[in-house]
Amino acid sequence: NSLDMNGYANTLTMNSAVDLTIDGNGVVSRLAAGMTFTLNTNAKVLFTGTSGTTIVTSAGKVMPAVTFKGTGGTWQLADALAATGATGAIVLTRGALDTNGMAVSGATFSVTGTLARALTLGASTVSLSSSSNVWNATDTTNLTFTPGTSTIKLIGTTGTTKTFQGGGLTYNNLWITGSTVAINQFIGGNTFADFKVDTPPRPVQFTAATTTTVTTFTVAGTSGNLMTIGSITAASHALTKAGGGTITCDFCSISYSDASPANTWYATNSTNGGNNTGWIFCAAGQTPPNCGSAGDGGGPGASGWWGSLFPFRDVMTELD
Repeated sequence: NSLDMNGYANTLTMNSAVDLTIDGNGVVSRLAAGMTFTLNTNAKVLFTGTSGTTIVTSAGKVMPAVTFKGTGGTWQLADALAATGATGAIVLTRGALDTNGMAVSGATFSVTGTLARALTLGASTVSLSSSSNVWNATDTTNLTFTPGTSTIKLIGTTGTTKTFQGGGLTYNNLWITGSTVAINQFIGGNTFADFKVDTPPRPVQFTAATTTTVTTFTVAGTSGNLMTIGSITAASHALTKAGGGTITCDFCSISYSDASPANTWYATNSTNGGNNTGWIFCAAGQTPPNCGSAGDGGGPGASGWWGSLFPFRDVMTELD
């Protein structure tokens, strides 16, 4: 019913393909800092309690793949949860998981399904490093999702495309990083407080005909290492900024992107890859808001159509 290794100083070994099931209601799952926890390929830990709150303590030990699937059960982390094993999967299919602000890491995290389940992230940073479908919320039926002030961090360790199946949910922070260049694809129209991409070059692709909403968009490349923003297919996606203010994307290559509201999205030192609306591209030496707009080659404060119509605009301004 429970697993309490408190004070244990020997070795617990999970053999290959063994499922360790903790089915108690409102019990403890506790490893000990002084023990050795040895994992073998395909081992899993299953939490299946159907009532009460089970406190999960890893004590710094790396766990195998972990699944929470007890109808009516609740699980709360007491410390950091790190999943590895063959898949490194963390899965919630039934019941309620409260990460309690603790760090969570694994290859993938899945909350997809149709049964009643709840995920509360609090202030947790959830670090995922799979080379495939890193976050899966494809079906959000009967899901209660509370993002809190959390950050979901997608860490690139291989060049294989990563997929974020957001399910149209509202998230807090999303952070794409890592040591290797991989395409990051976002499925569905999702909402983020901060959408951050670092360590360029790094391609980001959104689903065509969907809208991604952000409050801040922290995406910047460097000279010769552009961040690439586009669609998964050759059709346009939409980016919308919430909360007022403006966004500047520096050293980016942008295509098939419809940005709104107007006069909000600026691209400096960047490449207009075509099929864009709403983006305002700044020529060399220009700074927002005095830049040209996507597709017209100019705008207030720039050479191009505005400058050709009013060639003495800057002189008149100075005279005023």
